[in-house]
Amino acid sequence: MIRMTGFSGMDVEGMVAQLMRAERVRHDRLFQQSVTLNWRQEAFTSAHNTLSRFQSNFLSNGPAGSVGTNTSNVNRISQPASWRNNLLTNSSSNAVGVAGTTGTARAGDFNVNITRLATRDIFDSQTFSNAVGGNLDLDVLAGGGEFSVSFNGTSRAISFTAAEISDIQNISDPGDRDAAFESLINERLQFAFGSISTNGTSTQRITAEVDNGAISFNLANANDTIAVSSGTIDVGTAFGIQAGQGTNNMLNRNLASVIGSNIGETFEINGVEVEITADMTVSQFLNTVNQANNGVTMSFNNSTGQFVVQSSQTGTENQIEFGNDRFRELFGFGAPREVAHDAEFTVNGQVFTSATNTNVTAQGLMLNLNEVTDGDVTITVRNNVQAAFDMIMEWMEGYNEMLRNLSGMTNEQFARTNTGARFAPLTEEQRQGMSDADIARWEEQARQGILRNDPTLQRIEQEMRRWIFEPVQLSDGRSISLHEIGINTGDWRNGGQLEIWENASGNPVFTIELLEERFDDIMEMFTARSMTPWTNTNVGAGAPGMQAQRMRENGIAMRLDDIINNAIANERSSINRAGGINRNGEADALNRQSPMNIQMREIQQRMADALIRLNQRENHFFAMFSRMEQAIMRSDQQMASLMASIGGGF
Repeated sequence: MIRMTGFSGMDVEGMVAQLMRAERVRHDRLFQQSVTLNWRQEAFTSAHNTLSRFQSNFLSNGPAGSVGTNTSNVNRISQPASWRNNLLTNSSSNAVGVAGTTGTARAGDFNVNITRLATRDIFDSQTFSNAVGGNLDLDVLAGGGEFSVSFNGTSRAISFTAAEISDIQNISDPGDRDAAFESLINERLQFAFGSISTNGTSTQRITAEVDNGAISFNLANANDTIAVSSGTIDVGTAFGIQAGQGTNNMLNRNLASVIGSNIGETFEINGVEVEITADMTVSQFLNTVNQANNGVTMSFNNSTGQFVVQSSQTGTENQIEFGNDRFRELFGFGAPREVAHDAEFTVNGQVFTSATNTNVTAQGLMLNLNEVTDGDVTITVRNNVQAAFDMIMEWMEGYNEMLRNLSGMTNEQFARTNTGARFAPLTEEQRQGMSDADIARWEEQARQGILRNDPTLQRIEQEMRRWIFEPVQLSDGRSISLHEIGINTGDWRNGGQLEIWENASGNPVFTIELLEERFDDIMEMFTARSMTPWTNTNVGAGAPGMQAQRMRENGIAMRLDDIINNAIANERSSINRAGGINRNGEADALNRQSPMNIQMREIQQRMADALIRLNQRENHFFAMFSRMEQAIMRSDQQMASLMASIGGGF
């Protein structure tokens, strides 16, 4: 609004501003109340996050109030798996290995006896020739020359002179001629590759056989490989061998030529159709079978010249079923060399079966079955006491840190000015003329004690301090408590923080030795879980009998978990109702059921009403001064007229 003032010489703007400063006091107080409420919401968010962080790091990671065992985080003290995951194991024989343990494992000695390993169906085909050979043509060799033979990847040159070939060609008897060339080439192969000695017998590594014009290269050891390649002598024309042909390139040969039958059919393996075409290579055929998702793996054994079909997985349920006999006839598959069976073994006399030999779970152990045993193999399982001790120490520090944060909020003293008054949030007018650093320091002091003596947080602290030391009843009817094992709160001035007692000799009561002696009791003290349903009400409120029963049945970790869930896990929880915080620990303005949000809306409405009244009062003051200026101006005009009528002045 544009106002024209000051014509009378009065400082109307300044006088209205002075009057409005007093009128604005009510609105400024409401503004400061809204800022204070906002700071309280932020403080409750911090408390929410403190509780949530402790719960996430050390307690349950399942849904609020869940009673099932959740083992996805093995570092939480509330999970039995956290105590059992690091068990120390040892096996008396390599026949049985220990891959790990589960949450149900217990320390002790386990006797394992393996009577049968898990096997798979394995079928071997008939033997197909994989020798390197063809037809000998001495005329091609007439001029002499060389070719190469590769043995296990190492090549040597094999050479003949023209005279040597001529002498052989002059032999009239074909049989004698073949024998002479065979002797010559074996002499060169012996010189190039030598012999192997087995049980005192020397055998040439590579030999050539010439019979009735046919030549082949053979190996003394079926696991070795050879390949024949051209040099100045073309092995294709001299020996009828494709250049580079060898025992290790069967996969590139035509399937039909290998098995000696032209085929173009569809077969069934384990109910899955496999199509074979006449132009397939051995490699293409194997890929077709192996990619059919039929539960089998097929390969070619170069050493034996056999196709091998085996179950992809071990176990009785993985036996191979051929759709008809045609497939078996083509490849000469007979009875299986090995039949698929489940593994059979006992642990402490209890009989187990398994389709696999690895990561087999029995009585909390994860075993690798390596060999059939001759009698019992002893598996020794011991608690990793050091790891459990460290976990308890970390939990104690996490609990103390959480309690320090909460107690710091409820016990924090108010900051006061030199006059003894509390620091209040700055109004917009007060901020004017202050530096950013001064504003930050002022607001830091104004925030101090924002949750001092807050009943919501104090109730959470009290519940924790009460239930953490209540005895826990064990499954055998005995009870145990933190006091009993030497963990207490110490001096009252520590604010309920945990510490380890010392005995009269000055030595700590809770030790690794004590934990090892009472490992199962202490583990149950932390991890016991009640089967009484969890409800979305504060502990001791709503259904106090049921909740008290659940708390007594829970172990320490789950008691704390329930207390935190009751505080933060739902919209009805105490912190949420006080601060209007959503499930993510953020201030939630949409949570209209929060008492603090209700109060905030009321203040905002009162501020809006106050602004309307301020605007009305300001308009009133300007109107009042405007009438005053008009009256002054009329008075001046009358005075001027009077003076003019009596003579126009002096």
